[in-house]
Amino acid sequence: MPPEMMPGDEQDTLLNPAVLVEVLSPSTATTDRVEKQAEYREIPSLTDYLILSQDEPRCDHYSRLSAEEWKLVTYVGPDAVIPLSNLGDVSLGALYPPPR
Repeated sequence: MPPEMMPGDEQDTLLNPAVLVEVLSPSTATTDRVEKQAEYREIPSLTDYLILSQDEPRCDHYSRLSAEEWKLVTYVGPDAVIPLSNLGDVSLGALYPPPR
């Protein structure tokens, strides 16, 4: 526990994330894709940044190639498989509830 925290204190911020997932909503899509993305990509520990569609199984996957270089691949459909640098593969369908 960090010294500035007391037992029972809540911490809702990870300091060194490897993967960050953002779910787009129509009202915040522009902010998420521009401002937040630029800030997130400055996190040194971050290897994978996922932007998920709220309405369909669709993911923009940014993976870090170097300190300054990122690769973008878009995955669509529940059968798509996203390779995460440190965590292995995840099925896009696993990130969405089954259709009703």
